[in-house]
Amino acid sequence: MLATGCYADFQHTTTVRVVSPTEVSVVSGGRDVLPSGKAEGVVSEGSFSTGQGGRSNYRIVARRSGDGAISLVFDTPVPMSNGEEHLLVPASGAITLAGVRGRDIVPEAPRPAFASVPMCASLEREYLFQTSDAEYDAYAALVDRSCSGVVNVPIALSTTWSNVREVRQDSVPERGGAIAAAVLGTLLLAVPGAILLANASGQSASGWQAVFWGLGGTLVGLSVGLDLMAAPTIFAGPKTTILYPP
Repeated sequence: MLATGCYADFQHTTTVRVVSPTEVSVVSGGRDVLPSGKAEGVVSEGSFSTGQGGRSNYRIVARRSGDGAISLVFDTPVPMSNGEEHLLVPASGAITLAGVRGRDIVPEAPRPAFASVPMCASLEREYLFQTSDAEYDAYAALVDRSCSGVVNVPIALSTTWSNVREVRQDSVPERGGAIAAAVLGTLLLAVPGAILLANASGQSASGWQAVFWGLGGTLVGLSVGLDLMAAPTIFAGPKTTILYPP
């Protein structure tokens, strides 16, 4: 995205650090499927369409290891492109959420009774998998906030605020898009505008001269506007915001 006005555009990553992963529970559909201290719980099970009238069963299980780490295990007979087990909470207690703003986890007010990290467990059809005698769709197991697959199960990590050590948002400016906009503005607007302005003086004092001046000035002005919009993102530095403790 391109920054607008005088504001820079940032990519956010939020890290939630908990004191004890064993005190984190997994909630889905109003059920505490993996309460604190429990080793395993079924998040969801059922079937989904594989196309052409076919269906396949699936089972998603939340599993807590001996060191407290929590993973989601996707059990289904269809080919999986990225493995069956996906880590939600590492033993270190540092939960990293790419593309998530800290205020999505720590609202300004009122603060909810429990700290909650919403996400979605999904199975997404990815590509065609071919063998010597058959063709299959391969699927990817995703744990993010998109809920864009053929199976989508909203879940949340939940714990008490006393178990939260820190919520930190790291923000990095998205310079790529801003630089591209500035370069394209120069090539597509400023350069043609400058050519029109340079040729305007060569026109006789007629309507064409006014057209050259007006169109050239407009193009150059639009290019300057794009540069001003992109500048805050191009020159901004990374920043870190501690949202909890307040």
